[in-house]
Amino acid sequence: MPGCGWPGLAVVLDLGEQPLANAILKAEDLGRPEPRYPLAMAYCPECWLVQTTENVPPDVLFREYTYFSSVSDAFVEHSRVIAERLIAQRKLDATSLVIELASNDGYLLQHYARAGVPVLGIDPARNIAEVATARGVPPWQSSSPASSPSNSPRVAAPPTSSTPTTSSPTSRT
Repeated sequence: MPGCGWPGLAVVLDLGEQPLANAILKAEDLGRPEPRYPLAMAYCPECWLVQTTENVPPDVLFREYTYFSSVSDAFVEHSRVIAERLIAQRKLDATSLVIELASNDGYLLQHYARAGVPVLGIDPARNIAEVATARGVPPWQSSSPASSPSNSPRVAAPPTSSTPTTSSPTSRT
């Protein structure tokens, strides 16, 4: 059911059962069947939200995530340029807060943190979180086994003394 509460979705594309896109097989696994999951796209005729009809459990999808955003030097450079532009345009400083969902390996937030802007990355992939942490932007992991005070969001960069302002790092101006 979509967020609007409408009782029915209309399937517009059904690709059947598919293996996970980033599930790279090891040589010893090539002869074994791959886990497959339903992959169908549907929309809500009431609010037009488009979504998949099934969700892969996060502990399966993000156990060992293979895509690292920083693998592309051009992408990291593009992210640096965006961060510098937004810092200047929005006058971001130590009293601001940049939040990125699906922050991956810190490819974007590292540029804000280096400029002294507090950041909060959110990403469930544990192996990717290790790389982001090494870059100084440890993500909050919402799919960790237990919710506990030790798993509460961490803000990297200088602490703020007042309520931070929030700016989307992907806003276009």
